[in-house]
Amino acid sequence: MRAFLVLLLLIAAAVAGLWLGGESWLASEAGRQAAARRDLALAEARPLRKLGRIGVELVEPAYTSGDVSLALPGLELWVAPADPAAIRVALPDRALLRQAGRDHRVDLRGGAGALRVSPLHGGAIRQAGIQAAMLTLDGAPLAEAVSVDMQMAGLGHEAPRGARAAYDATLTLAGMRPGGLAAMGAPTLPLPGDLSVTGALRVWLDGILDLAVVRGAAAPPAPVALRADGVEVTLGGATARLAGMIRRDAAGRAEGRLAIYTGDGDALLRAAGEAGMLPAEGAMLASALLAGIGRMPFPPESEADGMTLPEAAGQELRLPLVMRGGRLLLGDIDLGAAPAFPAWR
Repeated sequence: MRAFLVLLLLIAAAVAGLWLGGESWLASEAGRQAAARRDLALAEARPLRKLGRIGVELVEPAYTSGDVSLALPGLELWVAPADPAAIRVALPDRALLRQAGRDHRVDLRGGAGALRVSPLHGGAIRQAGIQAAMLTLDGAPLAEAVSVDMQMAGLGHEAPRGARAAYDATLTLAGMRPGGLAAMGAPTLPLPGDLSVTGALRVWLDGILDLAVVRGAAAPPAPVALRADGVEVTLGGATARLAGMIRRDAAGRAEGRLAIYTGDGDALLRAAGEAGMLPAEGAMLASALLAGIGRMPFPPESEADGMTLPEAAGQELRLPLVMRGGRLLLGDIDLGAAPAFPAWR
C-alpha cells in the first residue's frame, strides 16, 4: 500500500510538473510571437495557474490595423486537459478602441470565444464562436447581444467556383441601436427602431481558415458566396425573412438572388430608402407597385443556384431581389448598382 501511495504521488508530481512547465512555455511562446508581429503589442504573458485549465494570461494586449487599434486590460486563453483541441478565451468587460487618434470606451458583459482545431488537417479551424452582451460605446447602448458560431461543413454540390472551404454559421444580433456607432463618425441612419437579426448562413471561403491565419502568418481567406436559409430580420415593428444565395462576381459586386418574405414590405422599403440603403426613387416606385412585385416569379436564369424559394403564403409577400451584371433589381424594377460583396481583406 505504501508503495502504491508513493507511486501515486510521483505521478501527481509529474503531471503538476508538466502543467506548470507547459504553461511557462506557453507564456514564453506567446510573448515571443507577439514581439515578432508589428500589429500586436503585449505588456506581459503569464502562466494562467488555474485548476482545470492550461493556458496563459495576456496583460494589456493591443491589436492595430491602419488607424484603428483595440487595447484590452487583459485576456485569458486556455484549453481544458480533457478537450485540448478547443482553445477558449475569456474577454474582459471593457476595451479601448482608438480610431483616427480618438479613443472610445467599449463595455460588454459575458464576453467569451472558442476555437476548435483539427490537428489531423493542418490545424484547420473546425468550429469558432464568439459572444457578448450589453455592448455600449462611450456609454451609449450599442447592442443587447451578439453571438456568432461557425461550424466547418462540406463544400456541397452548390459550391461556387473558387471555394475551398465552407462553414455553417449561426448568427444572433439583438437590439442593435441605429445610432450606436455615431460616436465613431458613422452616419445616424433614420431607421424606425432597433435592428435584430437571427438565423443560419452558409459561407464559402476561397482558402482554409487555420491556425496560421489566427497567428497572422497567413492572410485570412475571403468569402466567395453566402447562402441564407431563413434569416429573420426585425427593424422596429417590421419583420422579414430572407432566403437565397449571393456570390462575388468578377468586379467584386454581389450576384445572385434573395427572396424577402414579409408582411411589412411597404414599411421596409420606405425605411431602406430613407436610410440610403436603396435609391430613394427606386424605393418609392417599388413601394407603389409592391403587390404586383410580390407575385412576380424569379427570372429563370437566376435559378441556377438550385435553391427552392417558394411563393409566399397567407398575408405575406415574396419580394424577388436579383443581382446580376452589376445591377440590383426588385422584380423588373432596376434599383441601381448592385452592392459590393462582403469582404474583410
